[in-house]
Amino acid sequence: MPLYIMCMRPNSFDTKLVANRDEEYSKIKGKIGMFLDNRDEERRKLMIYGERGVGKSILIIKILKDISEEKDLITISIDGDEARNPEDLLRDICKNLAEELYNFYTKNENKNDVIDKEIAFLDYISYAKTLKDTDVITIVERLEGNIESSIGIFNILALRSKIGAVEGKDHTTSHEIEQSIDSKFIIKLLENVTEKVHDFADILIYIDNLDQLEDKDSIDDFVTEIIKLKKPILVTSMRREVADRNIGRDFKEVQYIEPMTSDGLILVFKKRLEIGCSKKDELLNTQLLDIAEILKDCTGNPLSFLTWLNYLIVDADLDSSKIVKNLRGFTKAYYSTFDEKKIEEIAKYFISAGSEFLHKEKIISELGIENDLLDMLDDFGVIIPENRYNPRSYKVSSDFMFYQLDS
Repeated sequence: MPLYIMCMRPNSFDTKLVANRDEEYSKIKGKIGMFLDNRDEERRKLMIYGERGVGKSILIIKILKDISEEKDLITISIDGDEARNPEDLLRDICKNLAEELYNFYTKNENKNDVIDKEIAFLDYISYAKTLKDTDVITIVERLEGNIESSIGIFNILALRSKIGAVEGKDHTTSHEIEQSIDSKFIIKLLENVTEKVHDFADILIYIDNLDQLEDKDSIDDFVTEIIKLKKPILVTSMRREVADRNIGRDFKEVQYIEPMTSDGLILVFKKRLEIGCSKKDELLNTQLLDIAEILKDCTGNPLSFLTWLNYLIVDADLDSSKIVKNLRGFTKAYYSTFDEKKIEEIAKYFISAGSEFLHKEKIISELGIENDLLDMLDDFGVIIPENRYNPRSYKVSSDFMFYQLDS
């Protein structure tokens, strides 16, 4: 058993792991700064895309953290990896917006009873499935007369109460009609709130891993809906194979995150040792640094690079003369659904072809595999399609690029 139990993989969004990204940092921060300077523009939307594990999330979180320290900005961050469908994402926005508005009004000492009630209602919408007309009418009656301090919820509720009310009747007994709280309702609510809040503060909504929605067929529909929010700045990140031109057309700005340079990977590796490793000195007395220097030229993907090193530290051994032999165990451990020899054959086939993407029919023919196996390789991330919506060509995952040392 190895003596060094640590986590080399970037399992947190520690912004110290941002390395060799000065140019992209400046571009993205500049684009968001431009949005902040042009508050009357309604297409303040930025899409950031790149390979899985290339460092999109850590970079954006670093930028948003720095901007928030410089500007009085309401920032909401949600994760597509934690949602099943667009409605889940919209509910997450409601929940986070309610929390951030509460903090904003408390900080600026202008919170009052009306705003408290509206923020509580916004939070309620994040989990409620239905809303009774009698509840809406009651809320409107409590808020009416204080509309000047409303954050926009009063407007949509007042409209709803007019639709549901019947003049001259006791609505505590007459109206038990329940309205479904669906995506359409939530979008309308968010439109009203963000437009009202925009009068005195900028809202930035960051949706990380938009491509990781469980219901992937609904991503286009979600973008179409969220774009309806004209006032907030919208920043999204997604993997390259999902960021097709149709989605990109909905955004004013699009930024691609390049793979890291070899020097950048070594910087990330050294920072990771400093962040989470109590055995740093002991590890540096092994061949870990030599192994990192060899592996850094195999990939530009920091997640794959650090995962290899983590595996060698925890589950294999740090012998620089046996890198490929030991990392075959990584293939077996992380992709146990498949025969490791088959994965090696596939990886070396792509590496020897020298082309990033290979046509689907060519892969099937020359590797002698069935369509079903190719689909499985795609599902498990062994191969990556150039376009998720129309997968005609594929490349091998960066997780297996260490095999080029044995080609």
